[in-house]
Amino acid sequence: MPSPIALVSLITADVPPAPGLGADSWLLAGAATFYDLKGYMFLADGLRRGPDLGPLFANVPPDPDGGYTLELGVCLPDMLPNLGPAPEYTLDIRSTPGPLHRLCFSNVMARLRYETGGEPLHALVPRAAVGQIRGGGVDFIPKEAAVEVLRTFATARFRLPGATAEEALDGGLEGAIHEFLELLNRALQAMPVVTEDVPGRVFSVAYSRASFDRFYFILKGGSPDALGHGWVAPHLGRAMLNPYPLPAEQAARLTRLVSGAEVQDDVRSLMYAARSFLDGGVMEYVLLLSVVAAEVATRRYVHGRLLNEGVSKSKLGQAEKDMTYSMMLNALLAAVAPAGKKPDPDLLGKMNRARDLRNGYMHKGLAPADQREMAALYEATKTYIAYLESLAAPPPTTP
Repeated sequence: MPSPIALVSLITADVPPAPGLGADSWLLAGAATFYDLKGYMFLADGLRRGPDLGPLFANVPPDPDGGYTLELGVCLPDMLPNLGPAPEYTLDIRSTPGPLHRLCFSNVMARLRYETGGEPLHALVPRAAVGQIRGGGVDFIPKEAAVEVLRTFATARFRLPGATAEEALDGGLEGAIHEFLELLNRALQAMPVVTEDVPGRVFSVAYSRASFDRFYFILKGGSPDALGHGWVAPHLGRAMLNPYPLPAEQAARLTRLVSGAEVQDDVRSLMYAARSFLDGGVMEYVLLLSVVAAEVATRRYVHGRLLNEGVSKSKLGQAEKDMTYSMMLNALLAAVAPAGKKPDPDLLGKMNRARDLRNGYMHKGLAPADQREMAALYEATKTYIAYLESLAAPPPTTP
């Protein structure tokens, strides 16, 4: 069936005369500038900042309660609906488990791009301020700066304990990003429910750390005149602009995979997807994807071993409907695994726990609530799949 196209002009939201979230969000109510190519990154395990870099935001003292207030902000890939006529609003969202947390949303933000001394920068501003900037009323943003209309921009505030700004950020920034993602996903999951009658409305399935190249932040302590701000990349690979050159062997394999000459490992793809949902706190998808990956890997290994032991393919096909995942996991796997490489009972117990949770969700709608348990079960599933792969590998040759 033909799908005709036509040239259309997009309209933008009506802009309120002044920002409306000043009491709840610093990023959505003011003008904040950032370097395009200079931001903060999480260091790999075992790495530490060198003393030559100095402490982070040493000029920002803690507040009287012995800590800091961190505001995180991110530009979403989606345009969420206005709340009634309001393009700026707050929603109180509950994390799992946790108290209500206030998130701010704005559909009237802009990013202004410019250069200063050859250094590329950008500013985040409410679009109500663009006219003032065009008139030269903001001295640190050039009036000719290019304006980019943004999709929904969301912010939230978090309490970080710490005697210094560096201690607070090192101890709490990554956890705040994770909680922010979980809260955003709760809002995202509700959007299709309340917009199901809106033609053409489409949203992302879920957000994870891999969904964004940067989170903006403002850190405030006990001094009204001192703050720390910047952007932080949740994953270095999402922020880097200098691509990694694939070696010849990996480039050749990529060609084989995308052309279909080599079959892609769908178990690994399932686990990669589960990892993304784990980052975003969407535990239902973590559970479903990881259990499916474990079941597929188990079925393939058990079936392969039975065929190698002489069971006919037709007989195996006839018995397949009775070979449940539970039977393969708890009986057949131990029977067909090589001597000396039988499955670890504790690991099987964790796989059974994940299977029980999956069944509870599928048959009774009981969504997993314990994030720590789901994270542990995801790691156990990785270990279990690696165990099955080690069984399938050919034995080492002796010289």
